[in-house]
Amino acid sequence: MLAHVLVSKYADHCPLYRQSCIYEREGINLDRSTLADWVGRSTSLLEPLADAIGRHVRAGQATFANDTPLKMQAKVNRKTARIWAYVRDKRSWKSQAPPAAWYRFSTDRKGTHPADHLSHFKGWVHADGYSGFNELYRAGNINEVSCLAHIRRKFSDVFQSDGSVIAEEVIRRIAMLYVVEMNARGQASEDRVRMPRAHSKSIDAVLARRVAAPAVDRDSYDALRLDLATVDRPVCHLSFPFPPLQKLTVVRDRKENKRGRMGEVNAGTVS
Repeated sequence: MLAHVLVSKYADHCPLYRQSCIYEREGINLDRSTLADWVGRSTSLLEPLADAIGRHVRAGQATFANDTPLKMQAKVNRKTARIWAYVRDKRSWKSQAPPAAWYRFSTDRKGTHPADHLSHFKGWVHADGYSGFNELYRAGNINEVSCLAHIRRKFSDVFQSDGSVIAEEVIRRIAMLYVVEMNARGQASEDRVRMPRAHSKSIDAVLARRVAAPAVDRDSYDALRLDLATVDRPVCHLSFPFPPLQKLTVVRDRKENKRGRMGEVNAGTVS
């Protein structure tokens, strides 16, 4: 019964007041306050399981990290809170480690949260360009792997707005990197290091030079507001056998949590 209530609330996005109405229709008197008490007590019982999932995710060599906004009810008005998702999933790289997603909640988006969540993690973090993740990389225990899709998006916007020649060339070269990634997917770790080094190093080098010193279309380049250091980040995939160029795993997992949100009373409450 407890499992059904929890799955209905968090997986099927059916808030407790609706569940109470459903039970009442069947002649069962389960007040929302009773269901809320069950949910609260269940979270305490499940805390050791959540901790175990967190340890498993952080025990890997790499994790995908992202956050998503979430409306949270407060006494006065609604606040924008955050759910932080950390995913360990190496199935496409022939790993036998079971995939897992670890979630943390915060009432704001301060960078102290991911720094605290991954304070004992050592390895590679695949994340977007949000500055709040920068604190993770300063200590030296965590190496950054940027999401190339976020960089590509900036060039795509410029190309669509004014047909920039530089942006078009960058998009084309990024597409070439995606082909290398597609061919390497599913290979052993050693091959995933060897193949990018053999096939994409020259693409990366030309890409970095083109963006660092554009010969034409300077106004469009300036509109990108990207320096060489920003564009150079995805080059680290040449020495890293695990994450793909895009963090599709955590984005796909995050979208699952967004489904049906319009019909639910939001997380952070016991509605």
